[in-house]
Amino acid sequence: EREERIQRLRRQRPDDRPSYGYQPTQRDDGYQAKRQRPNSKLPPGWLDCPNFGQEIGCLIPSKVPLGESFNDCILPGRRYSFRQVIHQQRVLGRKLGLVIDLTNSSRYYNFNEWKKEGIKHVKIACKGRDSVPDNESVNKFFYEVSQFLARQKQPKKYILVHCTHGHNRTGYMIIHYLMRTLPISVTQAIKIFSDARPPGIYKPDYIDALYNFYHEKKPDMVVCPPTPEWKRSSDLDLNGDALPDDDDDDGDSAAPLDESQETQLVMTNDDILGDKVPSDQEVAMRQFCYQSLKLPTGVRGPQQFPGSHPVSLNRDNLQLLRQRYYYATWKADGTRYMMLITMDGCYLIDRHFNFRRVQMRFPCRHANEKGMAEKMYHHFTLLDGEMVIDTMPDSQKQERRYLIYDMMAINQVSIVEVRRKDFWLLSTVTKLLKGFIPKLSHAADGLIFQMVDDRQSLFLYERGKKKLMEGNRVAFPDGADPSSYSGKIVECSWDSEEDVWVCMRVRTDKGTPNEFNTYKKVMRSIRDNITEEILLNEINEIIRLPMYADRIQNESKAHQHNSSRRR
Repeated sequence: EREERIQRLRRQRPDDRPSYGYQPTQRDDGYQAKRQRPNSKLPPGWLDCPNFGQEIGCLIPSKVPLGESFNDCILPGRRYSFRQVIHQQRVLGRKLGLVIDLTNSSRYYNFNEWKKEGIKHVKIACKGRDSVPDNESVNKFFYEVSQFLARQKQPKKYILVHCTHGHNRTGYMIIHYLMRTLPISVTQAIKIFSDARPPGIYKPDYIDALYNFYHEKKPDMVVCPPTPEWKRSSDLDLNGDALPDDDDDDGDSAAPLDESQETQLVMTNDDILGDKVPSDQEVAMRQFCYQSLKLPTGVRGPQQFPGSHPVSLNRDNLQLLRQRYYYATWKADGTRYMMLITMDGCYLIDRHFNFRRVQMRFPCRHANEKGMAEKMYHHFTLLDGEMVIDTMPDSQKQERRYLIYDMMAINQVSIVEVRRKDFWLLSTVTKLLKGFIPKLSHAADGLIFQMVDDRQSLFLYERGKKKLMEGNRVAFPDGADPSSYSGKIVECSWDSEEDVWVCMRVRTDKGTPNEFNTYKKVMRSIRDNITEEILLNEINEIIRLPMYADRIQNESKAHQHNSSRRR
């Protein structure tokens, strides 16, 4: 009876034409039962799943093509290998140039088959069980697609994107690409994909993750579509939802998320923010930073963090306040980051010169007008600043805030409102120290003096050599094992009474220690011991000088006049 069934199925086999929608067909259960080998088990629902969807720009969503090792399990008319993929796309006038494989298995086909046809293959392994693709994988997908399109020449070539069935993981990635390149909402992006590859994403957690990632509230009208008919009934759970594909995890299953463990963690300056980006993309962005700052890019050795550094206060440069007209402001104590703003996201640049992506975009002047994303958002704008943690006095709620204090590159004229950090007359230093700084919602570790006249000056950078600081001692916290600090960069404070350095914390944000010249300047500042009392006495004398007294009086009157006009 089984052999007769096989012969009957062969006579009734469908043709090999492309399929875009669901078409009920005879199942090949008997055929599979006879011929199936352990490593050639078909993914559940694969036979009746439509081969591919309509193009979305240059992206073609598809189910996974299966290699010749699966031929014994599939009737000839229902096979879908790399040969059928190339042929079916060629019939539609599409030539493939790139295949992005999102499956978490290497058993489906031989990757080299694509390369023999001149088609690049990129593997981004994503688990199909219990979790959506991680942010690092999304960043890699976006970068691969963007690079392929940027380097593409005529005639136009297409990108085939596939997971096991070409719906959930494939849709998740394509929707992320649409969100980063088009000025659309998540709801619109989901519809674009579902129209091209019905029914679209059919796992609720994938849809929820998209709305959460892009900080959008899911509309009540958005309902996750039911599991497609081509999914076998045995592959549904008690709620009628599709079960994960066991064969697409290579035996490595991820534990489901435990919501009870999601607790509110205390924010610290050592927290690692953002998501990792591909190494090639990081190299390109480093080059942009150096070029924007007119720094040489062809030097040997690793490129270093190009941000500016503060100058330690000692008795010599304190006298500069007597020579030029200065303002004063507080010095925020947070984590140092540069920020590169692009239309597809913002990138935090730490002291190691590493880039990590955060989901933010800055609108341009004509953001409300219809147009392409590159005209609506800042693209390659470079900032410098400090990430601080504000703690609300009443609720103790924490919130990160990025304080921008310099702009090095901008792609076009910007009207983005960046709150200017206030600098005050030197006569207000007492109020700053006694009244303002204690009320700040983030930590502060001193004052910053800024010369008002002739701000743009050139200074010689004295490059010192590293020298062993003999005769210095470091005291570690009680109970700490000094050997555990070996090879690490630590921040210390000087205890003048004990004549010893006191270890405060490990600086995970720094890749290299300070140069010896920096140490000498800091040490001089410490030995000069400019206390708060000394500083205030100096300031009180300085602001009585004619160069300060007249200007402070005039600027104070002007400020009062402007304040009264605002009222």
